[in-house]
Amino acid sequence: MLEDYILPPKNAQAPYLLPDTPLRNAPSVPHTAPLPLTFSSPIDPATAGAITVLGTQRQGRRATTATVAGRTVSLAVAGGFFAGEPVSVSVPATVRGTNGRAVQPQVLQFTTAATGPGRGTFTTGSSVPRNYGSGGEALADIDSDGDLDLLFPLGGSLGVSSNQVAVRLNDGQGTFSGSTAVRVGNGGGDWAVATADLDSDGDLDLLAAGGGSNAVSVRLNDGRGNFGGGSEVPVLVTAYSLATADLDSDGDLDLVVHTNSNGQTVASVRLNQGNGMFGGGSEVAVAGGTGALTLGDVDNDGDLDLLTTGFSSGYIYTCRNQGNGTFGPAAATLMPNNPAAVALADLDRDGDLDLLAGCAGSNTVETRLNNGQGQFAPTGASVSVGNYPEQLRLADLDSDGDLDLLTGNLQGGNVSVRFNTAGTFAGGSEVALGRTVHGLAIGDLDGDADVDFVAGVESASSLIRIAFNQ
Repeated sequence: MLEDYILPPKNAQAPYLLPDTPLRNAPSVPHTAPLPLTFSSPIDPATAGAITVLGTQRQGRRATTATVAGRTVSLAVAGGFFAGEPVSVSVPATVRGTNGRAVQPQVLQFTTAATGPGRGTFTTGSSVPRNYGSGGEALADIDSDGDLDLLFPLGGSLGVSSNQVAVRLNDGQGTFSGSTAVRVGNGGGDWAVATADLDSDGDLDLLAAGGGSNAVSVRLNDGRGNFGGGSEVPVLVTAYSLATADLDSDGDLDLVVHTNSNGQTVASVRLNQGNGMFGGGSEVAVAGGTGALTLGDVDNDGDLDLLTTGFSSGYIYTCRNQGNGTFGPAAATLMPNNPAAVALADLDRDGDLDLLAGCAGSNTVETRLNNGQGQFAPTGASVSVGNYPEQLRLADLDSDGDLDLLTGNLQGGNVSVRFNTAGTFAGGSEVALGRTVHGLAIGDLDGDADVDFVAGVESASSLIRIAFNQ
């Protein structure tokens, strides 16, 4: 029987506090952020290099140097991270102890700290026209120049998709320009867009879902922001949202898409073969109609579980990972008033991930605490936000070391900001943007080491609004 090696903290969804040197996003100024992982027994130094660090905005798979001191492995990550960047660490079974035994595979997640001057007060800057369309914004440094670029579905006319994803490059100050568009899919309608290093070459590739087609389009990055090749990954039905994560603890990023068929939510899981090609996988069905999804280790067993929203049923559904990227039956947590968005964070600092849901029927974000085994309390705190919170994001907005709350409010036409104080959200402001808000993406747009955001807005025309943290 293989010995288990435990990696605390199992969940670091609260910001990982980096050394005193401020985060920098200029690739010519590398910043080393040592990540210490502590195991239950001494680790064989010859195997520690198998641990992978995967960023989501600055780069994908990161160059790391592993230094072993007994039970502790310290990972020096070249180049650092953006402020507020979600990062994952995969520890495969090829890592072994000095006794020759394999570790228990683990996937850890954390969000990098914000160290800049921003205090969660936002002013709007320039806008980016998007023709017709809604939602799907993504922020990533696709051309490896040290700033976050913008990708979004490029609408056609009268709601007809052009089957293209727009790419707009950042000048380093949060101004976006260009006219590049990447062809995706074959259907019509809106698209969900994401970026991830699918082929483990260190740059961020493009994924797009929706458009009336039963497939996710994968387009590979050449490292300079040019997308080509790739494939169409079949899924069960038209996908409304998507996420990537290492679901089988093998060091590459797998795919989950949220679909809807006859009023039933279905998550299509597709496993990466290590080169950006997807095969196998499964379908995970729960009741409740169209909603959203998130991934996190809610039961503290080292793999990432799946949570989906049941908008019409009034439940959040938790499907536990079996350790190999397959998921068990759904366990339901009552969440009335049309949960439209879901997120996870350690609100009470006890080492497990708690539940947050944006409820469109009550204009609130509801929180439920985890008992450490993936079971959520039947009641919890309620945070008032704007009208119809369809988008939910967590980031350290006021640079104080905890995760604050943003909601994109579909019918309110604004973004709600609420500050975290010991796991309780209050205060903040409403950032007025237009008539409706369809999408929301967060990141450091102007290189000042705090977290800004972009939002898809319908006003007199369809726009991407830029908001800077002051």
